[in-house]
Amino acid sequence: MCPECAGLGHTVRPDYDRILDPAKSLAGGAILFPPFAAGTWQGQTYTNTTDLDTHKPVGEFTAAERQFLMRGGGRGARAAKVTVDTAGGSHATAYEGLADRFERLYLHRDLSALSQKTRDTVQPFLVEGHCPACDGARLNPAALASRIGGLSIADCARMEVTDLIAALGRIHDPVAGPIAGAAVAALSRIEAIGLGYLSLGRETSTLSGGEGQRLKMVRHLGSSLTGMTYIFDEPSVGLHPRDVGRLGDLLLRLRDKGNTVLVVEHDPDVIALADHIVDMGPAAGSDGGLVVFEGTPRSCGPPTPSRAAACAAPAASRSTRASPSGASGSRGPICTTSRT
Repeated sequence: MCPECAGLGHTVRPDYDRILDPAKSLAGGAILFPPFAAGTWQGQTYTNTTDLDTHKPVGEFTAAERQFLMRGGGRGARAAKVTVDTAGGSHATAYEGLADRFERLYLHRDLSALSQKTRDTVQPFLVEGHCPACDGARLNPAALASRIGGLSIADCARMEVTDLIAALGRIHDPVAGPIAGAAVAALSRIEAIGLGYLSLGRETSTLSGGEGQRLKMVRHLGSSLTGMTYIFDEPSVGLHPRDVGRLGDLLLRLRDKGNTVLVVEHDPDVIALADHIVDMGPAAGSDGGLVVFEGTPRSCGPPTPSRAAACAAPAASRSTRASPSGASGSRGPICTTSRT
């Protein structure tokens, strides 16, 4: 993990080009960040210091003067003092560099603990971008220096899943081969549900609703557990019609592994996959709570006015435990349920 960005790949940093006006002096208002501006009690640290020429434009500071302004004297240096005036009178306090103070108060802490007014004040003076240490790769130098077949972990993370499967399939080393094989098996499940165009480095916040829903479900397909009960509450909500079909395939595959799948659903295409339906109705709220229909989609028959609610929008369900594909006995129902 990159120590600079804590593995996030991006950092939030102060924009000192916005915080400081190089054409002005410290006494003349060079610090544009309101809490540190001239005239504030914190701003007095920089307008009252005797270690800098406070009437000299900040843009004309030497490298040493700029370093002192931003970071103070550094470790081992003489502790600089500055006199500030407060409601309790004047007193000498230790000089703290502008950058050190800003980062201590607004970066190295949980900003959610600050008031909304403070967050709104700080936000315009921050900039977010790729981590300069790892260039967005999220890893430390040692990890990035390791390569297999000329590819680093970061290179693999940037590749589309389909391309990555091919790259890992070319690894036949006695030690690395089994590890690559396990990775290929997991990636193949992602490709099988139509997400082979994604990369492992893709941030989850950039995924569509359908992509996120399918990724959550494919995780269960890789589990060696069977005899589990999975409950999904309207998993098709917000999905593209094409994604609804892929969602149905995932539900069937979960069932065929020997699991029981319960689904609360309104979508007729998902309901049609059910082995058993229980419709609660005939309406919502206090007008519901009755079993309107119970049986298979086939036994529901064609949708007539009396069966419309039962067949088009089933509402609650139960199931028996499924048996793995090929096992004796019932394959076990997918129970599709819905609320009207």
